[in-house]
Amino acid sequence: MQSKHGEKADPAYKALQKMKDTARRTLPSLNLTFHRRKMLIAYLFVLPSILYFACFFILPVLQAFSRSFTRWTLIRPPVYIGLENYAKLLQDGQFHNSLLVTFYYTTGVVVFTTVLSLALAVLLQRSWPIRSLIRVSYFVPLVIPLFIVGVIGNYAFNQSFGFIPEVTSLFGLGRSAWLSTPTLAMPALILVGIWRMLGFDIILFLAGLQGIPQSLYEVARIDGADTWAEFRFITLPLLRRTIILVLVVTVISNMQAFDLVYSMTLGGPGEATRVLMLNIYETGFRHLRMGYALAQAMVLFLLMFGISLLQFIVLRGYSNE
Repeated sequence: MQSKHGEKADPAYKALQKMKDTARRTLPSLNLTFHRRKMLIAYLFVLPSILYFACFFILPVLQAFSRSFTRWTLIRPPVYIGLENYAKLLQDGQFHNSLLVTFYYTTGVVVFTTVLSLALAVLLQRSWPIRSLIRVSYFVPLVIPLFIVGVIGNYAFNQSFGFIPEVTSLFGLGRSAWLSTPTLAMPALILVGIWRMLGFDIILFLAGLQGIPQSLYEVARIDGADTWAEFRFITLPLLRRTIILVLVVTVISNMQAFDLVYSMTLGGPGEATRVLMLNIYETGFRHLRMGYALAQAMVLFLLMFGISLLQFIVLRGYSNE
């Protein structure tokens, strides 16, 4: 339906035309090119995410960095002490032990998870009768809260009724007290950490494998290549970026391990599983030395930032090939 002047009488149409006229009058007055107008609109859409990231990540990190130069007990106001906290870190044996324990745990989980997830992803890429069910079973631990995963791990390694000691006893190795033995507690944590991360890494590798053209494998088979040759000369080279991504994500995730350790061992026995995040937590909230805890957190942050920067450099090198 139209009026005498040929304009549509629909109120929504009139409102839309009014908005367009306003935009035509406003944007040219800013003396912007068409490309810059598009960029401006794009930045306006991204602005809420930028503000959220700035308020809940950048500002807290900057504040934590400034408080790491103070003596702060959470009860009294912070007192500036310069580099004293960082100087203590150089002589703190407990902090050094926590770093070594963190690297031990992270290395164990990353190495075995990467190898196993890649092998399983290659197998699951093929046609199996229950392939979908197997994929789901590996992904289930990822959706369970880490604290619950730790509780499950605690039951699994319990000396009295856990199924892991039961399996070892069947092979004549006895029912070992895994979580109360210093030499066995960390391997137990690593096994549970592998179980937790395996599904996530498999998903990433499956996504990478689906991006490899099947025609490459067909040509390789025509040339007489066996399964190992296909994996070595086609799969591995074309999965370099995915492998680097998996390594970096897995390293950063496990360097921040806390819930799993807290729910399974509480850092014990002794200090055999006292990872850095647990040490930071106890220093800040149990001993009320928050300034010193923040200095340790900054060291951990710099380590993870260095790993992320290394990923960027390596990926940029591969993109230029």
